Amino acid sequence: MALPSPRPSRLPSYPDDADETGVRRREVYFLAQSALDAQLGERSLLLDGSVLTVAATGERLVVRDAMRILGPRGRGIDMFGMTGRIVPIAELLNLGAAVTLDTVRVGTVDYDIQVGYLVQTIG
Repeated sequence: MALPSPRPSRLPSYPDDADETGVRRREVYFLAQSALDAQLGERSLLLDGSVLTVAATGERLVVRDAMRILGPRGRGIDMFGMTGRIVPIAELLNLGAAVTLDTVRVGTVDYDIQVGYLVQTIG
């Protein structure tokens, strides 16, 4: 059984943005195409090429095509451990995957996907 140390560390176990290394944490998240379409329809977001602007605040974000891998189609086995991953489409194509509107084929396994974007704040 492991017990807590009687002398805990003075340093945080996570990266600190205030550190003087000059390295900042990136906050990248997945935005589904359906959610983006709804927000564009409400005009709460504006899309110009690969730059997404939040109408209320003017915050600018950069978007990149990506897919969320939902799992093997049917009752297949996830031989490649792709379930739950969010992968840029360009990386899937570089791996030799076959991409369609609702599936991606890696090797011999077809995966159900959710199309969307990786979104990151422009500094």
